Amino acid sequence: MAVTQLKAQLGSGKPGTYILCLQLAKQQTVQVGKLGCFEFKSGYYYYVGSAFGPGGVAARCTHHYKISTKPRWHIDYLRAHCKLERIVLSFELEHQEHRWAKYLGDLEETILPVQGFGSSDCACESHLFFSEGEIELGGVSQRVVDI
Repeated sequence: MAVTQLKAQLGSGKPGTYILCLQLAKQQTVQVGKLGCFEFKSGYYYYVGSAFGPGGVAARCTHHYKISTKPRWHIDYLRAHCKLERIVLSFELEHQEHRWAKYLGDLEETILPVQGFGSSDCACESHLFFSEGEIELGGVSQRVVDI
């Protein structure tokens, strides 16, 4: 999918909350900035984020769509090793990030792979979740964009 197509599907600058659905084909050791070096098992990773600043969800998810040459966020480090499968999103003006992180953390099929991943600015244990298989996330979103 071209970046312009992706931006068009992501709401043209609307703010909101998103989940990046990633697949890691083989086990990897990844240095995640200052957070540390971690072993990531092969499987599916779900990263919860929000974008309420300039450019909204379209700008943030377009950033995550590309492999970052200058990683800024924890997810940029892991994203370099994963295939982005889909983006689940909501354009609700109320922040859903923490509620969605709790939802994912409460699912039986998910585990928390790295404490503090993507959540250094909040009280959540993590914004990254792992599952050996794909999980359905339609209940938390308004839209799903397949990559």
